[in-house]
Amino acid sequence: MTGNRNLSIIWHFHQPTFIPDYEVREKVSESYMNILNIHEELEIPFCLNITGALLERLLVLQPKFIDYVKHLIKKNFIELLASAYYHPVLPLLSYEDAKMQIEKDIEIKRMVFNTPLKGFWPTELAWTHWLIPLLKKEKLRWAILDTSALILSNTLPEWSNRNVQGMKVLSPELKTIALKQEIYQPYFTEFLNDKLAIIFRDHKMSVYLTEFKKGVIYNETLIEDYIRKITNDVISGGLLVIADDGERVNAQTARVYKKLLKKFTINNKISFHTPTLFLENNPPMESRYFPASTFQYDLKAWISTMDDETYLLFLRQVSEKIRLLKYLSKLQEKNPKAESYLKKAEEMLLKAEDSSCLFWRFLQRTRKPCYEYVYKALSYVNKGLEELQC
Repeated sequence: MTGNRNLSIIWHFHQPTFIPDYEVREKVSESYMNILNIHEELEIPFCLNITGALLERLLVLQPKFIDYVKHLIKKNFIELLASAYYHPVLPLLSYEDAKMQIEKDIEIKRMVFNTPLKGFWPTELAWTHWLIPLLKKEKLRWAILDTSALILSNTLPEWSNRNVQGMKVLSPELKTIALKQEIYQPYFTEFLNDKLAIIFRDHKMSVYLTEFKKGVIYNETLIEDYIRKITNDVISGGLLVIADDGERVNAQTARVYKKLLKKFTINNKISFHTPTLFLENNPPMESRYFPASTFQYDLKAWISTMDDETYLLFLRQVSEKIRLLKYLSKLQEKNPKAESYLKKAEEMLLKAEDSSCLFWRFLQRTRKPCYEYVYKALSYVNKGLEELQC
């Protein structure tokens, strides 16, 4: 297949730990298997992120699915990505918790799939600059961010006046001067001596065919227009990245997705590449600082109510207490019971950091079990502290 518009497709699979097993099995059969089957049939490579937490469950619930992923990795149809184990919004975590989430995710993927991990999918595409040394420590080469990160990285700072209690004060206004074609080229970002390549998910093109009320790829009538936009708008030699959650494809809409991919394959101006392969042939030449951002631009989708704020406050209080237990454990003689409680407390806290605890607004189904995770973490850490006092 020849062409000069390079296309990377990335699928992200996650189910929170509070989702029952039968629903996880349904997602595998209705969505995830359809995606894998279509890509193998059409011989189109893609990137896949399965969160470590979901991977752990699928090893028990759907081992044949894991075998199928291994099969497609061996055939070079899948490039597996690293992420954060329990799907947390990393900028909201402490450095220590973010480190544990990333290390735990990479550990299980290397153990199960025995394949190199080079790319990183930050949960909710939520980015902050201090992630760079954590990712480089794990020998990751690149990360994907959303269009919003690019927009925020190239702005013209301006000031306007606003009135506060009769006084004129300065208010910052950021006006983007980013050019559209910038999204199709890679950059690198630096932290001390570490360099990390950055590619961008095209936000508009990733959701162009999605019917949001249905939550799936649905708008079949827009496929031809979609292809035209790619061939007309993407710069020659550039990389277009379209990425979304695996649930966008289901048993009813798999036909639409397959039709789209078939249209791609017969267009001689479009060729498929994984980001790693593209970056090997097109290394980034320009360094840039990318401000904190998410696929929703900022954090308002996760933090907008008093209940969101009180949940995060409780989470941070318990996180600090866990760090205290860890510190005190190092000062005393080895205490197996205290160490066991510490490990259990950390695990419960990591579960409670799932972004779904904040993003999903079915609070009885989502917030309630997450609060229980935090409380269990608190109970374990208190027992650990009691052991150290004995």
